[in-house]
Amino acid sequence: PDLLASSSEVQVQRGVGPALYGAASLGGSVNVETGSFSATPAFSVTTSAGSFGTRRVSVAGATPAGASGWQLDGRYSRIETDGYRDQSWSRLWSYEISARRSTATQQWTAHLFGGPENTHLAYLGTPPEYLDGSVTGNVGQDRRWNALSYPGEQDHYFEPHYELVHSWAPSDRLALTQTFFYFDGSGYYDEQRDDQALTDYHVSPWTTTDSTLLSRDHYALNSSGFFTRDSLGRVTVVNADIVRRRYVANQHFGWVPRLRIGNGASQLTVGGEARFHDGHHLGTLVSGSGLPEGISADQPYYDFRARTFSAGLFVREQWDVRSSLRLTGDLAWRHQAYDVLDDKFDGIHFTQTYDLGLPRIGLQWQPDRRWSVFASWAYAAREPALRDLYDGESPGALPLYRVVDVAAGIYQDPLIRPEHVLQEELGAQWRGRGAAASADLYRMDFHDEIVDAGQYNTDLGYPILGNAAQSVHQGLELAANAARRFGAVRGELAGNATLSDNHFVHYTEVWGPSASDDIVDDGHAEGFSPATMANLTARASWAGYSAALETQSVGRIYVDNSETGYDSIAPHTVENLELSARRVIGGANAELSLRILNLGDLRYDTDGYVDVDPFDASRMVPWLTPAATRNWLASVKVAW
Repeated sequence: PDLLASSSEVQVQRGVGPALYGAASLGGSVNVETGSFSATPAFSVTTSAGSFGTRRVSVAGATPAGASGWQLDGRYSRIETDGYRDQSWSRLWSYEISARRSTATQQWTAHLFGGPENTHLAYLGTPPEYLDGSVTGNVGQDRRWNALSYPGEQDHYFEPHYELVHSWAPSDRLALTQTFFYFDGSGYYDEQRDDQALTDYHVSPWTTTDSTLLSRDHYALNSSGFFTRDSLGRVTVVNADIVRRRYVANQHFGWVPRLRIGNGASQLTVGGEARFHDGHHLGTLVSGSGLPEGISADQPYYDFRARTFSAGLFVREQWDVRSSLRLTGDLAWRHQAYDVLDDKFDGIHFTQTYDLGLPRIGLQWQPDRRWSVFASWAYAAREPALRDLYDGESPGALPLYRVVDVAAGIYQDPLIRPEHVLQEELGAQWRGRGAAASADLYRMDFHDEIVDAGQYNTDLGYPILGNAAQSVHQGLELAANAARRFGAVRGELAGNATLSDNHFVHYTEVWGPSASDDIVDDGHAEGFSPATMANLTARASWAGYSAALETQSVGRIYVDNSETGYDSIAPHTVENLELSARRVIGGANAELSLRILNLGDLRYDTDGYVDVDPFDASRMVPWLTPAATRNWLASVKVAW
């Protein structure tokens, strides 16, 4: 929580990225740089309050490097909010502590960050009847509805991180950077689920003479819909209404080194990564209506371990062919191994490994200080996630392989295959006095892209995935910014836009055992990939005051692969306003700011999926995640 408050820089990149920070990305990557050390002593206190009971307190401080070479940076935050949707509150703590020691040739930096969190779950979407206000007639009330109404449906989790970053540069021709990290996290959340089969939870059906204890659908019924009775006239309870707990304890540690050799016209960089992960997954029955006598408190119904080993190695050569022309080439190898073991109930134990090669080449030409042009070609591949191979937290689940023999321990031919992409890019950048602009043409040809397969697991809260045989993501990315003074006022204008085409070339969704159940999506737009996105910010600053207007525009977002307007989020444009004032008061820098989000009070949605209509089980409808209507956040920051 609140990690960005301790960040000096955040980079978001689309597509196949360079391998300088470990394994290359596939669809995109986010790099967050923390530990913004100060050259002078610094201390600040920030308090915020806003809509939906939102409140935040943050205390931060930093010390400069002393005679010993050590300097410190730290922050503590507490965030609370009631949330826009019903029962979507959060209670978050956060801390970040960094220490750095520098010498003539080396630098050691230690990062400790984390924070326990407690949130009420609200991951399910909202059906059309609530979004349009037809349930109560009050659209403002209906769209805030949360399908997860059980008060105990809360997530509790804490994952402290420990990182040690070492840099050594004995000369300008040699530099080593390496990161050692460790984190252990544990937590749980409770879920209320009705009409669950007892056998899915390793509980045997039980008999009783009382057929009124539960509703009829909890008992064994015959083909005519009557109770099935034994020779003593007893009925059999086969389903129960339960509260279950899903617990996880994780340990993750690793090493990420990088060595640069050479300078000037030629530089060789060699790096890699080794990451180890061990996760203990445990599910228990907390309570229930319809459970037989003798069920112990917190009786487990799944219990297994999942281990992951990730390794990688890359080599990059950077060669300045001439002062204006730079050639780079990357060759990387990635290894991923999954191991499921210690299954206490179903005896599931399998190992799955992947080895992938990742080449990349780039060319940059800079004829003068204002212009630069680049071109690149890259191939990348990514293995499925462990959940795509085995969803052990789902009652009665089996590994997702085409050949499964639990007794013999045979698991062959995973249903989800690795995805592959070929990417070509061509771009140009221009920098002038007080202005800059860039344009980037790209095309990404995917084979076996792992995509939303059209169905959603509402029990566990995530989409069911599949491989698209062939798909394309291509488009044009534009960005520009300019700044100019008008007397005492400094004006700034910055914007970016993406115009893209994201479609399936060949993809068939398999919904059942026969060919008649298949849905062909050839030529359809890919779900969750809008064709247009744009942002524009205009800012004016003068005499310690600042005002900015942000405009964010998104094209139509399909929430499945059918490319129908009904199963989509309509195009929308949202404006945000930010006002601030800065003053020096008693030797302290004070800043008062106000952010008004969704200034036009637009009712729009951000995400979704397709599922059964709760008011008409004969049809499928989009369940969308509503965005908050107009809201505000005011902050006061005092810094010394």
